[in-house]
Amino acid sequence: MLRDISLFLAGPGVTAVIGPSGCGKTTLVRIAAGLLPPAEGGVRNGFGRTACVFQEDRLLPWRRIADNVALGLRAAGVSRHARARAAAAALQRVGLTDEDGRSYPHQLSGGMRQRAALARALAVDPDLLLLDEPFGATDFVRRQRLMAVLRSLARDNGKTVLLVTHDLTEAAALAETIVVLAGGPGRLADVVVPETLPDDRTPADIIALTGRLAGVLASGPDPAGTTME
Repeated sequence: MLRDISLFLAGPGVTAVIGPSGCGKTTLVRIAAGLLPPAEGGVRNGFGRTACVFQEDRLLPWRRIADNVALGLRAAGVSRHARARAAAAALQRVGLTDEDGRSYPHQLSGGMRQRAALARALAVDPDLLLLDEPFGATDFVRRQRLMAVLRSLARDNGKTVLLVTHDLTEAAALAETIVVLAGGPGRLADVVVPETLPDDRTPADIIALTGRLAGVLASGPDPAGTTME
């Protein structure tokens, strides 16, 4: 359950949402995506195209990976050849090959399927990308590459990304703004605004910010509702 939450994404950039299990992070993404209606209040989405990637890859098992990646484009009426080109480019962007694209989902590892799900979202060139624990099954090296993809989306392509993650280091390394849900079911504990942009963060910066985030989670909500800067 979410309570007293008001979230505004102006974009472009990456906003991360962190918090303990069961605090409502996934619910927040589902509401933002229009998949769940809020019990109170409402959602206004002024972005042109929205794409979502959830913890489960949700690939269609009877379709090849490239066809899965092109599903959104097919629904938008994009020609077959244009879909194939866009799907191949999206697969390459997340580190998958043409051979992977010819495979069926059951022939790929869990991490590869998650990357294919991200490629499916990227293929439609979304203005708003909603991500719910998208890197959970990927190894460290692949995760770093995918994080670089997200940084490029926000910095070079002017996209807005909302990332739900349990990984504090991931949030510290990637996001310009970090929303912390803690101190009770679905309550906003704090908003942390890192002092440096993603490209400027050193390992020491990331470690220090990770420690700050852990402190916010441990202490619960700030009764004054202040913003850490």
